[in-house]
Amino acid sequence: MKKLCIDCSVPMKKGYSNYKCLKLEVLQCPKCKNKIFTEELTKKALAKLEEQRLKEKYERNAIIIGHSLGMTYPKDIVKVFNLNKDTKFRIQPNIIKGTIEISIK
Repeated sequence: MKKLCIDCSVPMKKGYSNYKCLKLEVLQCPKCKNKIFTEELTKKALAKLEEQRLKEKYERNAIIIGHSLGMTYPKDIVKVFNLNKDTKFRIQPNIIKGTIEISIK
């Protein structure tokens, strides 16, 4: 379903808006150049802004827990991903690349 411009009643087209050095997707009227964010585009924009804020690389030392190693997470990461003691993590090692990807189940 095409969104129509509130002012011109012309179908909106995909466009972009720059904010804090980020290129964000918007709907733009080709006639009057008004720009809007839909709910979906707003969620994408907010996720990009959070991602940019958390782009800083965190370095952590492993902690010893019994015969295993553990890791603590920065407060910002805990808050954004709503982590708690019941959070389940999926650990995917890639030996060739020398990386470990951690995702939330």
